[in-house]
Amino acid sequence: MTLSSKAASNAIGEPQDDDYKLRPRTHAEALEQHGDSTAPLVEILRDPAVEAIVTRREQAYLPANAHKRTYTRLNTAEIVGAAAAGILAALLIYIDSTFAEDAAHGWRQLVFGGYVVSVAAVAGAAIWLNTGRPYELWQKERSAAETCRVDYFEAVCEQPVGDHAGAADLLLLQLEYFARYQLVAQMTYYRDASRRNARINTRFVAVAALTTAIAAGAAAMLADTSQWPKWLALIGIISPIVLAATTNLAMAGEFQRNAARYRATYDQLVGLQGELGTARKAAEVGDAATVHGYMDRVSNLISAEHRQWLARKTHNADDHD
Repeated sequence: MTLSSKAASNAIGEPQDDDYKLRPRTHAEALEQHGDSTAPLVEILRDPAVEAIVTRREQAYLPANAHKRTYTRLNTAEIVGAAAAGILAALLIYIDSTFAEDAAHGWRQLVFGGYVVSVAAVAGAAIWLNTGRPYELWQKERSAAETCRVDYFEAVCEQPVGDHAGAADLLLLQLEYFARYQLVAQMTYYRDASRRNARINTRFVAVAALTTAIAAGAAAMLADTSQWPKWLALIGIISPIVLAATTNLAMAGEFQRNAARYRATYDQLVGLQGELGTARKAAEVGDAATVHGYMDRVSNLISAEHRQWLARKTHNADDHD
């Protein structure tokens, strides 16, 4: 053995923000600067089979990113449309209850036109989100891409060390490579994903509260009227607002569950990171079974999160179909 755990860690380098990107050629070029001691891992990273896995992952992410863009745009249209519809509806009722019928006619028509467009945007976005299911498709394709990521680390880090020259050094390098580009990178992903979903959950709840308050305010404006046609108009105006609020609350629940699941996965990965020292000691004495077992536990945890998400979404889809 020519490497220590410290030397192997230094050769792999410190974690970076873009470590989630799998770039074996770039990694191999960086490792070559450390001389012959890193040659066994460089040989694996330059294997065409490893490059093929990266290509499969990148191809899987193409539809995932497309579904993500669709979902983001529809989500934005629904939120903005709901807020706009609520504000315009309240303004329309205010104009109608304050001014004579022939007064502010142009403003009334303009506000009503904006309201109709806003309601149409909310309805169209809601229908597309529920029938096209871009969010589910996005996460399904992301899971497929991340499955390729697991395959990548199995190919790079769990090859039998006896098949390569410098086997003792290779085991140390494999572990440190796995720790940086899989363990720490996934910890960062799940931590950030949990925070991001929590923020989105708060946004949906806020929009639901805002639209509900606007609907209640609109109703209060006509609380002293006994003219049933105006009440019918009021019902027609606030119904889509309340529907938008309900939809936002439902989406808030989805993101709240995602945030909790991602946080739980992150916490478990933090626990496994605490066992990295034991795995390093095993690598120093050539205990490949313990090292590979440790890496399997990390990979299985990540795969389990993907399976849990897909299983839950499949169950929900079956309930709706």
